Amino acid sequence: MNNVTLALRNELNMSEKSSTSESNSGESDSAANDIEEWEEKIETPAADFVDNMPPPSIRDELQPIDYFYCIFGKQSTTLLTNQSNLYSVQKNLNKPVRISETEMKISKEEKLSIGEQIIPFKGKSIMQQHMPNKPNRWGYKMFLLAGGNSSICYDFIFYTGKNDKKKYGFCTDIVLGLCETVPRLINSKVYFDNYFTTIR
Repeated sequence: MNNVTLALRNELNMSEKSSTSESNSGESDSAANDIEEWEEKIETPAADFVDNMPPPSIRDELQPIDYFYCIFGKQSTTLLTNQSNLYSVQKNLNKPVRISETEMKISKEEKLSIGEQIIPFKGKSIMQQHMPNKPNRWGYKMFLLAGGNSSICYDFIFYTGKNDKKKYGFCTDIVLGLCETVPRLINSKVYFDNYFTTIR
């Protein structure tokens, strides 16, 4: 702030010296008065400005869980664990799931399932779908990758309509797209019904 003030004063002094008319000197005086008034109104922050960016993180790229913690905080794992256990007891007192925080933090489980789901929506939208055989017939259609045992949704793809960017066929592309986030080389098993299968 001090540097800016000095630069403005220097400019005003130079303009005063170069100008010969009284009108110009009057304008410079008023500009100088304006600067002094603004200096009194502006409070200088306690910390000095540093024009250097903070050092980059040690890793080149953050993991998905790091982004999750940036938004929701690390205490969210405890909250999710407690609420999941509470919900399971409310649904069936004889079969509590007893999820631990360690389980909540683990990557995807061994057996995974790909299916479709409708998010109920009765408004007007170009993405709205009608599926007469579903409990909620109108809404947004999405394909999801869920845990076979836990039923936790790990990944999803919204259906936005037919497009011409088919590589292997619509259903096959959905399965392969959802499997991109499945960890490699740990022998995961992915299940899906005949809606997603093709001869190829």
